[in-house]
Amino acid sequence: MKKGFTLIELMAVILIIGIIAFLTTPVISNIIKENEENALLQSANNYINEVNKYIMERVQDGDELTDGIYEIKNIKVKVKGTRPNINSTITIREGEIVDYRLIYGGDPETSDNNISDLKLVYKSDGKMVVGKYTE
Repeated sequence: MKKGFTLIELMAVILIIGIIAFLTTPVISNIIKENEENALLQSANNYINEVNKYIMERVQDGDELTDGIYEIKNIKVKVKGTRPNINSTITIREGEIVDYRLIYGGDPETSDNNISDLKLVYKSDGKMVVGKYTE
């Protein structure tokens, strides 16, 4: 009697592995996407906290902080995590951040954005939402 597997047995095992891979791939993809979005939200929160700290330090030093929309490239803060793209903006009124559009993806030092890039938008209820980057 020969030892080994028949061709039918090997094909059955390969088929079962293929079915398992087919069923688990979307689940794993969703988990990865959710984790990327959560990492972006955490990076954005860290960045906004550092910008708030920067604003408070400037106000305490007696600097006049004019209201307006500031581009990210003009606000130099050190932050752990991913820096937003330079096309991102922060709106400041009366020494506080009232609105921001943080765009992540592409090269953070250039305006190179792809349609697949993610953006974070501040909502009036104080929550950030993740969406696709669009002009």
